[in-house]
Amino acid sequence: MPSADLIKDMLTVKRRLLVPLLSPVPAPAGIRKLLTNQRRNGSWPEVDYKNQDTTLWKPIEHLRNCLEMAQAYAAPRSSLCGNPDLRAGLNRGLDYWLKHDFQRPWWYNSIGVPGVLGNIMLLFEEELTQRQLADGAKILGRATLTATGQNLVWMSSITAIRGILQRD
Repeated sequence: MPSADLIKDMLTVKRRLLVPLLSPVPAPAGIRKLLTNQRRNGSWPEVDYKNQDTTLWKPIEHLRNCLEMAQAYAAPRSSLCGNPDLRAGLNRGLDYWLKHDFQRPWWYNSIGVPGVLGNIMLLFEEELTQRQLADGAKILGRATLTATGQNLVWMSSITAIRGILQRD
């Protein structure tokens, strides 16, 4: 169990990471459209989940949709903050991703997906189930501190987010 001082430090880092994620607030009309277009299984019909492009990998759009939803859900200035329908849609979207664990080597697996997913989990932390937290942490664990340059910076941030979420 981490010490009280370590928990306090992790919460300070979390607050600092949340600042840019909570501003600007996504437009409610766009979020409602995401909810309307979302299928019952949590996917979106306009996302090409089979795409394997190495530069513009289409499945990442699913997580970007979830990130916008998480931002609208968590932002105190959002008219959708704490909205139960938004929470349900975000849970469906997150569960769909975690169930299928879409992958595309290298950058998306190690940085792109863990980076966006980590931000979603940080914003939605209080609502995450234990399974979502565990499955998500496995994906965040793909960001290892083995790169250099900007890739190492991104991986370090993802590693910090995983530590915050796991209180480790």
